[in-house]
Amino acid sequence: HGEVHEERGEVLHAVLICYSLSSVFAGYSSGSYYKNYKAALGRKQPSSDSEWQHAMFLTVLLLPTVLVSIISFLNSIAWWKGTVNYIPF
Repeated sequence: HGEVHEERGEVLHAVLICYSLSSVFAGYSSGSYYKNYKAALGRKQPSSDSEWQHAMFLTVLLLPTVLVSIISFLNSIAWWKGTVNYIPF
């Protein structure tokens, strides 16, 4: 053996499952923070639909962007150091 990932699709499968599970929690927490902070700021007037849609859009973009950038940075360090534990692309 000696390989960390025996099949090429295992990494992609794990990433998709982790993203799917974390998106549920990210959407819930983003919605609850939006609701609480909107009330804390004193915005009692009816707001347009674009405000909450903008918050959800940022949640959808920021979660994978931050995760991919951290993983790519750590993977590039592992590749640069010559370890066998980096994820080949």
